[in-house]
Amino acid sequence: MDADSHDLIEVRGATENNLADVSLDIPKRRLTVFTGVSGSGKSSLVFGTLHLADVDQLLALLDRLVEDGSTVIVIEHHQEVYAGSWAARATSTGAATWAYKRLDASQTSLYYRIRFKLLSQASNVNLLKFRTGSGTSLLGVYVTSTGRLAYRNDVAGQSLTSSTSVATGTWHTLQVHVVVNGAASQTETWLDDVQISQLSRTESLGTDPIGRVQLGENSTGRTYDVAFDDIVADTAQIAP
Repeated sequence: MDADSHDLIEVRGATENNLADVSLDIPKRRLTVFTGVSGSGKSSLVFGTLHLADVDQLLALLDRLVEDGSTVIVIEHHQEVYAGSWAARATSTGAATWAYKRLDASQTSLYYRIRFKLLSQASNVNLLKFRTGSGTSLLGVYVTSTGRLAYRNDVAGQSLTSSTSVATGTWHTLQVHVVVNGAASQTETWLDDVQISQLSRTESLGTDPIGRVQLGENSTGRTYDVAFDDIVADTAQIAP
């Protein structure tokens, strides 16, 4: 359910620490105070239940990847956040920083939307990719080192750069639609809800359907700092 489509935060059956099957409704956009004697479960409810639920929503689409024992995308609290309390942040001076989600079922048509904030960059930086179920990259959308929105058709090995600039230091909405249909495959790209005609066209993307979506940069040797939030994939166009 969309977080803004209802007015209550619903807690059902919370059992964190000393909470014993606690259920309650908390009004949104209001100041709510939890009081009680020591050990009554205030901290378990606020920090152990509500606080972590925001992380669960962000990670619902993502499998957090681990390389050499370290998480490659850092989940941050109350820093560079589009909405809620948590967001993902990819900061690198050369290491890859990426995560992916395997779809429940492969799709030949998929919309993928992210919110991102480009804090700094000294190189090209990938924002998202569409991959097959086996992990082969189909198409990746990135920001060039000169700040232009671009994508690379990894099946054909060809890149296309638009004239659209991506401003740093502000949140953007990026939505990409890919249809896999051999030489008649299609791409549609929107930045801040405006369609980018140069990145909306017929492409040759093969016939293997989309089985994974990627967030972040999987290449090494690049320098950038990007925050990500509010990540959604769907077979229908995603509302702003």
